[in-house]
Amino acid sequence: HAPEIARRIVPGQFLMLRLAGMNDPLIGRPLALYDTVLNSSGRLEAVDVVYLVKGKFTSRLRQARSGQMIDVWGPLGNGFEHSPPAADHLIMVAGGIGQTPFLSLAQEALGFKQYGDPSRTVPQATRVTFCYGARSAEFIATSDFEKYCPDIRLATDDGSRGHHGLVTDLLKQV
Repeated sequence: HAPEIARRIVPGQFLMLRLAGMNDPLIGRPLALYDTVLNSSGRLEAVDVVYLVKGKFTSRLRQARSGQMIDVWGPLGNGFEHSPPAADHLIMVAGGIGQTPFLSLAQEALGFKQYGDPSRTVPQATRVTFCYGARSAEFIATSDFEKYCPDIRLATDDGSRGHHGLVTDLLKQV
């Protein structure tokens, strides 16, 4: 729950998170914006981030209970270009957990949502292709993208889903 951050953040920016009242781990962790959340009145009230449980911080974050305080700084970073060149076809390429900033970018480029304060005006794309690679099928998470990106191309290192190889191979095909 961070209405002020949700109002200001733009695709490609990130937040620094730290568990309040804990000094281990001491340093905050950067997490990219996945999306913003509206309340029942249609007002921005929260930011949504996605993470892979890998180390001490994300393990503790997974154990956090509803209502537990989390220190959040942001929005940080420059985000994606303020005035991207006009393009009919937006092609996004990501690997692993690096897909997180692209959901908001796709929504913005297709005109489903506006971000920032004041809201950014970006050239609209008529189609979006999402090339996404991961180690194996168990790490593929595309359900949120399917609404905005009907052209999703997958690659896995082990060939368990989609193209067997690198995500950059898919970019060459597009």
